[in-house]
Amino acid sequence: MISPGFDFEDAPDQDMFLTRQESHDLFKQLLAPEKSEGATFYNNPLYLNFLKGEREYQCTAWSNPTYTVMGWRKPCYPLADEHVEHVQELFDQDIWEKYGVGKDPRCANCMMHCGFESATIFQALKTPKDWATLIKSGAAHKGGITAA
Repeated sequence: MISPGFDFEDAPDQDMFLTRQESHDLFKQLLAPEKSEGATFYNNPLYLNFLKGEREYQCTAWSNPTYTVMGWRKPCYPLADEHVEHVQELFDQDIWEKYGVGKDPRCANCMMHCGFESATIFQALKTPKDWATLIKSGAAHKGGITAA
């Protein structure tokens, strides 16, 4: 599995984190056919294209809730503004109107698989061409949707 880092606000050196464009540029290099030939990635091809900047999605972190010994992380794995006892609190639509690229500045450079790989699946369910891409890659099959 491959995924970019995210801005961790408590880290002392904030300059170490990549901008969204820097992540796109890096993943274009890393995933270039001459460099990635023969490599196995446990991500679907739509997400890999997103990492290269060839697609845009809005975060769907609500589809991958994270539980820790402190409770459910809210709103998502990278931010964890608070921990809540009941997972249902993560599915309140009002929460997600506040988070995501262009909504919360902390989300500006996030491209984490926990929020965006699921977004590729939701979009593919609405787009036959994207669905075909998942099927062709082996990510979608009789057993469900998995990593490619």
